[in-house]
Amino acid sequence: MLDFSRSSQNDLTLRRFCDIYSRSGLVLCCCIFRNVSPAIGVVMAMARPEIANRTDALAQVRMFLEQELRGRSVGEALPPVRVLQQHAGVGRIRLERVLSEFEKQGRIERRSRSGIYKTSDEQANPTLSMIELVVCDYGSDALHGSWFAAAVVNTLSKEAGERGLGLRFRQFPLGAPVSSYEELAAETSLKAAILLYPHAPDLAAMFENHGVATVALCPRILQRNAANVLWRPRKCVALQLEHLWELGHERIGYLDHLKPEPDVINTTMLFRREAFYRLMAERGLRIASNWVQPADGDPTNINKALSAMFDGSRPPTAVIASDSQLHAVYRFVGSRGWQVGREVSVVGTDDLPESVQVHPKATTVRNSREELAAKAFEVLQDRVAGGGTPANLLVEPRLVVRESTAPASNPNRL
Repeated sequence: MLDFSRSSQNDLTLRRFCDIYSRSGLVLCCCIFRNVSPAIGVVMAMARPEIANRTDALAQVRMFLEQELRGRSVGEALPPVRVLQQHAGVGRIRLERVLSEFEKQGRIERRSRSGIYKTSDEQANPTLSMIELVVCDYGSDALHGSWFAAAVVNTLSKEAGERGLGLRFRQFPLGAPVSSYEELAAETSLKAAILLYPHAPDLAAMFENHGVATVALCPRILQRNAANVLWRPRKCVALQLEHLWELGHERIGYLDHLKPEPDVINTTMLFRREAFYRLMAERGLRIASNWVQPADGDPTNINKALSAMFDGSRPPTAVIASDSQLHAVYRFVGSRGWQVGREVSVVGTDDLPESVQVHPKATTVRNSREELAAKAFEVLQDRVAGGGTPANLLVEPRLVVRESTAPASNPNRL
């Protein structure tokens, strides 16, 4: 029985299983990952179940007050708070929070020493004018101009402008505790927020608890009881591998962006690595232990990872990397006297500017920032207008074929 309660132990355990079973050519790594990856999400999503319980209770209070208002005319008084509390079956704090939401929306008026009165027949549909963009990853890639997150931020800014909306930028360090977001969520002027890269499963719920319509964009951890807009990391790897297999590549290296002992686990990177191991195993291809190497965006670390990858007895003929790593990958290939698109094929991820800055231009997988941003705004406006149950919306990736991939060369030439 494996203990999945500690992310670092879990990550290292998964890596060891992959290495062991890929070397033996067994498909057991596929079974392990299919069962383990959801377990990780379950363990992390249940880290603070009381948040989910509070969210469900608040939703019930909102429904109760909707019914109370529906049966009354404008200007008619609602029962006293004590009576509302008894009928709703909730505590005073939760009831007061929802009453404050309705008051902010202009649906009720609270008169001192008089009571609570209905002020509108309209269901809550406040005008959205300002959105809080909360980047939950400051200090890593969120503000680096060459990274995917920065491209998403720029696209969100453009989308907001086209929709006549203001976008206020907030940033928090990677791994910041949920409590550090509490002050922002409690701001009375805050009505809507997009959380980019939320890393804890209860962040969006905490904002919703404060009456803030919230959408999680590209979450590191799926948000419970919230709308998630994300791309499909497993499908990205499937597109990359299928393209290389069609070209005859069987020895394929993988630069893994997931650190061996991450401070905050990144399920997107975890799912990508899981898909690589699983799909290679299902293809019947053995993965040499040195083909999968951890590497961030630092050129020195990328060079070390590629050296370990290619210095083995069975060097790969192709490499899957992130677009942010492409410059370093191309330099390494050139330093060995090889050419990208001839001796070594390279496939990137995200279709960032780097993919066309290198020579030859890189084949990559595009995750549409425009579609991500558009869906995030559409879902958010629906949430502000009192839309239904939050759902997960997926953006489909597509392969962009350029000159960095070619039929597999003789591996003895490497």
